[in-house]
Amino acid sequence: MGVTVVDHTIQVKKAVGEGLKDSAEQIGAAAEGHAVEYCPVDTGLLSGSITHEVEASEMVATVAVGTNVEYGPYVELGHKQQPGRYVPKLGKRLKADFVAARPFLRPAFENHTEEFEAIIASVMGGI
Repeated sequence: MGVTVVDHTIQVKKAVGEGLKDSAEQIGAAAEGHAVEYCPVDTGLLSGSITHEVEASEMVATVAVGTNVEYGPYVELGHKQQPGRYVPKLGKRLKADFVAARPFLRPAFENHTEEFEAIIASVMGGI
């Protein structure tokens, strides 16, 4: 009577990697939707530009949610400006010396951690 040891490390790593990628994709899609909900809308250009991207390797997955619109960081973080300066794109002079932040990306993640944890538990629980 002998003992047979079977190594399933490769299969486990593959399953975990696929689960992490799937979790990241679902979280990215959800966070993208939340960012669109939080995004202030004037023309709709900024909210319409919000996307997500997943990068995954064997045991690591990352998700990035963002925008390629030039003024996105200024909306998210706020910014200083020169009162009285004329801005041709706006067709007017600036009045305030600081424009307050109107975050939409950070709250899309921070306000929904329980939802994201549930996604991970659901996906990874099946492995």
